[in-house]
Amino acid sequence: MIFLGVFKAGTSVKYRANFHNDQGTIENPTSPEAQLETPAGVFSALTTPAIINSKTGHYGGAIDTTGFAVGQYLVRMQGTVATAKTTAAEFCFQIVAYDPTDATRLGLAALPNADPSVSGGLPTVDANNRIAGIQGTKNTLDNLNDISSPDLSNLDAAISTRLASTGYVAPDNAGISTIQERTDNLPDTPAAAGDVQAGLTAQGYTATRAAYLDALNGIASAVAAAVWNVATSAFITAGSIGKYIMDNLVGATTPGAITDSTTCDSMEFYRSLLASINTKIQALVENPQVDYQVGGGNGTVRISASQKMSQMISLREHIMERMVSKPEEVIDVLQSEASQFGEDLTEYIDGNGD
Repeated sequence: MIFLGVFKAGTSVKYRANFHNDQGTIENPTSPEAQLETPAGVFSALTTPAIINSKTGHYGGAIDTTGFAVGQYLVRMQGTVATAKTTAAEFCFQIVAYDPTDATRLGLAALPNADPSVSGGLPTVDANNRIAGIQGTKNTLDNLNDISSPDLSNLDAAISTRLASTGYVAPDNAGISTIQERTDNLPDTPAAAGDVQAGLTAQGYTATRAAYLDALNGIASAVAAAVWNVATSAFITAGSIGKYIMDNLVGATTPGAITDSTTCDSMEFYRSLLASINTKIQALVENPQVDYQVGGGNGTVRISASQKMSQMISLREHIMERMVSKPEEVIDVLQSEASQFGEDLTEYIDGNGD
């Protein structure tokens, strides 16, 4: 086997051989052919070998290695001479990753691309086996012991005065992350404060309306107090909640009847309501109807006995909460009782026994 050499992929690899008969006389073969075997063991036919330089029996060809992978390739060329004998020659060549024709660095970018000791080349050593070409006179470690003051001109203070590790305070990374989360929500070009004010003004937000908004602070408690202090004589509008309470919970024949002069947030008012509700609950337990009419006019609806009972109990609980919240009197539970239907008939009276 003839070794053709080492090549970089893309190089044209030439192979040559001479054909001769049994007597050793060179002659041209019939049906010459050649095959290529790759490093993976795959065979393929090459271009038919041709006579070289018009010399008898001298045949060969060229192989284009463009795209060849790194590895060893084998070539076999054969032909039949006049004595009907087939003769063959075998060749091999190696494809490598570097460039054997590059005299400087074999085509490898990681190596210097210049001669040693010149710009871009590898360093050399001097007669004392020290690296040559280094600027200055500090060529050995011993020379570093005599560093003088001018060489320390870049230090503007003693190293001992620098911050010690014990004085280092780590940043508040958690707080910084929180701030970042908030700032990430801001637009890339936030509007100026004047633009925001102009936008509010354009939507009708004026100083006058701002004062109205400030006046709303605490209005909820003021409204609630005003509602509970309305005289009972004012509950006359059909379909209103006040009229409903007066019609369904309070009457001239109920215990503790309320007069027009009774204040709606007084303990007397709550006692009368509680007594009326207890009476109605007792009536629902002892003599329930199929259904009940609630409201008046266009707002009239019919509800079942269980729904009516649920309403009465809810109203009673609400009134008891109002009575307990009043600071001037105390509600004590003196007796707990339940009806035969499981309804709560607990009686509540104040600290005076009333």
